Amino acid sequence: MQKLYEDGITPHTNGNFLDHLHLRKYIGKDYISTTQIWTEANLFWFVCGGMFHKSLCDNLRFSPNMRNEDILFGMVLFVKTDSIKVIKSALYIYRIRANSTGDYAFSKSESLKSYPAYIADIANTFNNNLKIKQYYFSYSIAYICLGILAFIDTLPPSEKDMRDKLNIFISKYIDWAFGALKLESDPRNLRTLLKPLEPYTKWVGSSKKLAYFAPHIFSILRACENIFKR
Repeated sequence: MQKLYEDGITPHTNGNFLDHLHLRKYIGKDYISTTQIWTEANLFWFVCGGMFHKSLCDNLRFSPNMRNEDILFGMVLFVKTDSIKVIKSALYIYRIRANSTGDYAFSKSESLKSYPAYIADIANTFNNNLKIKQYYFSYSIAYICLGILAFIDTLPPSEKDMRDKLNIFISKYIDWAFGALKLESDPRNLRTLLKPLEPYTKWVGSSKKLAYFAPHIFSILRACENIFKR
């Protein structure tokens, strides 16, 4: 993959794909398990991390109004593969531009930009670019984790290896799913949405966990913190 940065966005230097998945040390080995790959990788996006035969997309249904939808179907495809081939060639261009819902470059001080209608409720609630992005991202990741959990529930007991791989995926993303609860408002009732994911909260940071299980205490502590910052 080659990244194309537009609109004056500063390029991010995250190394190449092999470094991203911590695979460089495995070069020359005949076999690497998918569990081993994922255990060492912190992030995974299928659109810019993998390619697959077009026929696999014939019955693919994207979740509407959700950011990072490639993560959800990508993870399931990833664990269902019999084998994975890693190549170093850049086969397509990943365009990074301004004024997208996944904007790389904006600050709190910027004027509120135009948002699509499907996240207008979030934009109207926070009226702050950074908070809008944080909430929408957290909300989307919650749906991704719930989607993976729903797929796990369809697997028979004999598919233990696949269940274990998918649980690893959830453990890597669950902290972000709870992140929006630290904001002052919850326009889409994310707290209720997260309830089926409570068994995974051992991978959630302490402040986010407090915001979920004891929101009133978290609000008091946040108010005290804001007073001391003045």
